[in-house]
Order: sequence, then C-alpha cells, then structure tokens
Amino acid sequence: MDFRKMLVAGLGAILIFYLFREPPAPDYKKKFNESIETVIKLENEELIRQNEAPIERKETGIEVSDDGDWIELYYDAPLQGDKKSVYQKQGDRYVRVTDIKTVSDQLDKAKTTYLENLGIK
Repeated sequence: MDFRKMLVAGLGAILIFYLFREPPAPDYKKKFNESIETVIKLENEELIRQNEAPIERKETGIEVSDDGDWIELYYDAPLQGDKKSVYQKQGDRYVRVTDIKTVSDQLDKAKTTYLENLGIK
C-alpha cells in the first residue's frame, strides 16, 4: 500500500469518527448562569425587604428545570432556618412563587437538569 492510499484511508477514518461521535454535553452552568444570578438578586431583594440577610450563590443550593422555567433555591435563613424559594419564568422574567404548594405538582413533573451546591452542607 503506498503512502497516498494510507493517507486517504487515515483521513477517511478520522472523518467517519467525527461524523458519528456524540455531540459534547451542554454546559448547563453557563447556560443557566444569567437566570440563576437574576433569581438570586430577586431573592436578595425580597430578603432585604423582610429585614433578612442576603444570600450568596456559593452557599445556596440551586435546582434548575430542563427548560429553565423553574429555579429552586435552598438556603439557611438565620431567623427562619432552612428555606426554599421557587421562581417560575413568565415571559422574559422570573416571578417568585408565593405558595409553593400550588405548583408542587408542576415542580414534581419538571425534569431537573442542573444542580449546584446541593448536598454540600
């Protein structure tokens, strides 16, 4: 087999490898980063309004649904203990759900895609 045939066969094998390989997994942290930052800012505004200390992302458990329509925050509030807040995307903004029980079925059905800081405490 001469050099040209080996080169063509090698290039063909590389081409086939790239055509049939799995696509890279999406970077969910990057995908949801802006939404998470927005929700944490909204939660901090609410906490400050209630005379509570603001939260930090690195100390907050975060759960994001597959489509990004739901973001749940888990954190420890000094005066209230463990706390959970839920935000639902409505149009191009997030709205805090005031009664989590009313949306619990929807939350249970939503597929969780991204988790951050859960189980570290």
